[in-house]
Amino acid sequence: MIGEKWSKRMKTLKLPFIVKVFEKHIDIDSWSSVEGTIYMKPKKAAFSHLILRSKRSFFFETKWHITVLYDAVDELSMDDLCQTLYRRLKNMECILESKGFLGRNKYFRPNNKLNELRFFIPEIEVSDELSRILNEKEEVMGLVRSILPDKMTITLHSMPVKYKPASTEAVMRGTAAFYRKPTQITWIITLTRGFSRGPGVTRKADQIIQLLDQIIGVLSKKMGDLRAC
Repeated sequence: MIGEKWSKRMKTLKLPFIVKVFEKHIDIDSWSSVEGTIYMKPKKAAFSHLILRSKRSFFFETKWHITVLYDAVDELSMDDLCQTLYRRLKNMECILESKGFLGRNKYFRPNNKLNELRFFIPEIEVSDELSRILNEKEEVMGLVRSILPDKMTITLHSMPVKYKPASTEAVMRGTAAFYRKPTQITWIITLTRGFSRGPGVTRKADQIIQLLDQIIGVLSKKMGDLRAC
């Protein structure tokens, strides 16, 4: 028993800092690192993957891009109704905006990239439905105000399998092709934030997981409401 505890302790000590931060939320044996990107599987969460990538800011501070995938409808379940649902949801993609002193006033708004897509997908109708729901949900905004993410995006997987775009225009054309013939409904939520070493860092990770779960709950309910229409 002592040997087992010692082995587990040594294993924990060897973990990268950011893996330790999220340790209690993941299957500790699932994490892997490929070319600087860390992949982990959550223990109990609405999302299937937790992906972390670091990037140095202008002031040499390390920022972490935290991405989760919510697989709402897989390829086998996609039908004409789900394809229509995907197109309605695509109109609702949103980002987190910052205003006020040090950008502490946070709110969600429609994604600017949807306007850029109109050249390739004229039928897109930018909607603030999702952003309004998030802004009005106190559980979500309370966590946002506590976490203070630098950036946050809520988008749909929108690229055909094996498509390797070489330019911005190619990305847009690939997105247009997927919009007209979507093969799955997978939400991609990305949050960017720095983490300072200290006693409060794991609490911040707890709040991030709570926020992601809350947002996925909103997405799930919205999809259910649209299906019922």
